[in-house]
Amino acid sequence: MDDVGVFRTTIEVQNLDMRGSRRALPETLVDTGSEYTWVPRRVLEDLGIRAQRTQAFEVADGRRIERDIGYALVRAGGMEAPDLVVFADPGDMTLLGAHSLEGLNLKIDPVRKELVPAGPVITAAALGLNGPTHSARWPTPTSLAPGSATFGAASQSNIDHIRSPTMQSRYIAGLCAAVFSAGMTGTRADQPLNVRLGYPADSKLLIINADDLAMSHSENDASLTAFDNKLITSATVMVPCPWFGEVAVYAKAHPDADLGLHLTLTAEWQTFRWGPVTPRTLVPSLVGPDGFFYSTTEEFARHAKVDEVETEVRAQIERARSMGLEPTHLDAHMHALYATPALFAVLRKVAREYRLPIRMARNEQVFRDLLPYVDAAVPFPDAIFSPQGDVQPAAWKDYYIDVVKHLQPGVSELFVHLAHDDAEMRAVTVNFPVWDAAWRQRDLDVISSPEFRQALVDNHVILIGWRPVQRLVR
Repeated sequence: MDDVGVFRTTIEVQNLDMRGSRRALPETLVDTGSEYTWVPRRVLEDLGIRAQRTQAFEVADGRRIERDIGYALVRAGGMEAPDLVVFADPGDMTLLGAHSLEGLNLKIDPVRKELVPAGPVITAAALGLNGPTHSARWPTPTSLAPGSATFGAASQSNIDHIRSPTMQSRYIAGLCAAVFSAGMTGTRADQPLNVRLGYPADSKLLIINADDLAMSHSENDASLTAFDNKLITSATVMVPCPWFGEVAVYAKAHPDADLGLHLTLTAEWQTFRWGPVTPRTLVPSLVGPDGFFYSTTEEFARHAKVDEVETEVRAQIERARSMGLEPTHLDAHMHALYATPALFAVLRKVAREYRLPIRMARNEQVFRDLLPYVDAAVPFPDAIFSPQGDVQPAAWKDYYIDVVKHLQPGVSELFVHLAHDDAEMRAVTVNFPVWDAAWRQRDLDVISSPEFRQALVDNHVILIGWRPVQRLVR
């Protein structure tokens, strides 16, 4: 190759938590046009290296792709340093990128085509930084915001990267803030969730979750289109509902879709009803005189027997899995499983066995009352938001933008209900003044709006799904 910044060498990667095991990667392409180091996923997983989050990239032809990234110890040219590495898919090249080179304090000898020491390192004082607490905007995952990592020189399958002009300062400040604050031997359960996920302590992460998938075709069409357009980052599915099959087909075609289960034990609508996945004779306490689920959470909690609740919850999870949907998280329709400590114990037990995170938060009473029952190591967002009946239609967009403007550092969840205000949805929600067809259309309109998307950018919000949280569940 003629490019002085491109040649091949041998590197080694190692799990920061398992210093005894490492893997040599001969013929790794050294490419100063690549910001990140790309390592085959199977190599990283064999070493026990866990993905910390998903990073969006833009390829040369304008397409956007996503790859997991995580921390590893990288060795090259007689030097070693911790760095973020990309979990490369089949077809991606194995690359040693400029970010790693700077961390290793190496440079390229363009004549001999080898790595050599780069000389003295710029100090934090010289850069005007204030040590590890400096707030650095280093490799920011931007699955939705403009300006995601864009590519440049050597490529395979059109995957090319460009180098940021501020990588030196980002490495010093960002690596100190994120890697060292997370601990060189891995994150601790007592750290804030954003830090456990590999982000700086001052980062604001947001999950935008669409509830109620499978309730209707209108709900599916709006929500799955929002998925495809990157307007939401996750969704939860109602397995007992009539349109679950449509979601299952989507899940099979999109195995990376961040889909959880909206465990369903109530059926609130007047004329549109559903019941358990389990034969009714096995869970009689879950159904009312009409043979369907009870209409309210209070009725459900009053009648339900805990063992029958567990039977139905497991049946819904297994039905989803049998149809190709592997859930990434769990919550409960109408908060039914949060109604009493005994019902919540079912949710916790099943989630633990399936190694899935659950919807929880510290800012809403329904969740706060149950915090004493949650183990400190269980990962869940700090705050949760969704409009209630006191938000007037004219103030809908203002509500959502205000939530974004006032997000605090940490992880928050914004859950929405997306559907079209069409004949089907109006029939489903007939005589309901809240969560009706118009409500769901407003949610869809707002999260699609340029004003809401710009608010995310202006407030430096990093969008994530539930899958990174799931990886922390042990």
